[in-house]
Amino acid sequence: MTKKRLTHRQRAQQYLREAQAAGNTALAGEFVQVLHELEQPRKQAVGLLMKRLAATPHFETKYFISRVFETVKDERVLRPLMRAIADPANVGYTANFIWACSAYDCTRHLQFFVRLLLRSTDPGEPVVACLDVLDNMQGPFEPAVLKRGVAQLLRRNGPQLVPDATLHPLDELFTTQAAYILLDKYFTQVDQTYKSPL
Repeated sequence: MTKKRLTHRQRAQQYLREAQAAGNTALAGEFVQVLHELEQPRKQAVGLLMKRLAATPHFETKYFISRVFETVKDERVLRPLMRAIADPANVGYTANFIWACSAYDCTRHLQFFVRLLLRSTDPGEPVVACLDVLDNMQGPFEPAVLKRGVAQLLRRNGPQLVPDATLHPLDELFTTQAAYILLDKYFTQVDQTYKSPL
């Protein structure tokens, strides 16, 4: 029998109970507020959670909000998620925010995600999530921006960025895969333009 997925409210209540059981009053208090925010009309709730994502020091809350944002289908959440990805305080936790972005068409933010890949020092989950973001981009792409991104990816010198030599082949594979995803999307775009009647 399959396990029933928890609603966001049920998941927040679960976090609240866990925080109370652990004696973490600050986190418990925050999840009381999150539960109140979830009761608001959808647009207002999303706005309140966007502010909370920027303000909270608790990674449990950040993770919870990223999961909510993955499902709300509200593109306003992309900017706060991208700020969370770029925030040095979130190093080691960025994959959560990138996965949430992958639920949206991030074509307009192509340069941001290419920069993430170019600066990556570990071919781990954040890179895999970035590949998913690229794969879910729908276009149309600005040719100069896409070509520049592909060229930068193909010129990337992974061995200088990734300290663990055993990961160099994986890093090269992911970097090449990112360039391939973008080239494939651009080929499709050019092909459709070619085939469309004048």
